[in-house]
Amino acid sequence: MNRHLTIRSAPLPASYEEARNALAKCEHTDECQDWADKMAALASYARQAKDDFLLIKARRIQLRALERGGELLSQVKAAPGRPPKIREGDRPILGREAAATDAGLSEHQRKTMLRVAAVPDDVREQMIEAASPPTVSELAERGTKRKAVKPEPYKQEWADWVFAIKRLRDLPDCGLDILARRDSGLTTEQLLADARAAKANIENWITALEARR
Repeated sequence: MNRHLTIRSAPLPASYEEARNALAKCEHTDECQDWADKMAALASYARQAKDDFLLIKARRIQLRALERGGELLSQVKAAPGRPPKIREGDRPILGREAAATDAGLSEHQRKTMLRVAAVPDDVREQMIEAASPPTVSELAERGTKRKAVKPEPYKQEWADWVFAIKRLRDLPDCGLDILARRDSGLTTEQLLADARAAKANIENWITALEARR
């Protein structure tokens, strides 16, 4: 049997809105993943067949399926770091990861759903409804939380700041009008830009020092 023909003849919602409404009523993550998988296969066929209309429709439904799956997973509380002891006969409370596994989702599928759902609503809506919808990885990337990396100061930072300020303090300010007219190979615009940047840095330094009082 021709796989492409099977995909092409698979029943599709009569309209994109019908698919959205059906997914909005979906209550099981495994069903959402099934929708996503079928639409991924259909999008692959549409890409090979150069059917842009079908490609866009399949990709949007795929993203909506992952969006709904992520919403459902987000409603499940994440499990604590150490699971509580469960007495015999008690029903264990499944955490988000366990619930996803119980639904047959892989770790990658679970994370993808949660990341798609984590994209701000207005951003996600705009991306999915764009003329050229993003791929799953592109949309999920927008929902990925990244840890802020605090820049490390270079070793001489404190000494450089302190001595630079002292050096400026000790420089005589007489004859600056003559120095300003000296031909140094630098344009007035370059000198002004450097001076203004230095001034801004000094003001920031003063603000930081005053904050520690």
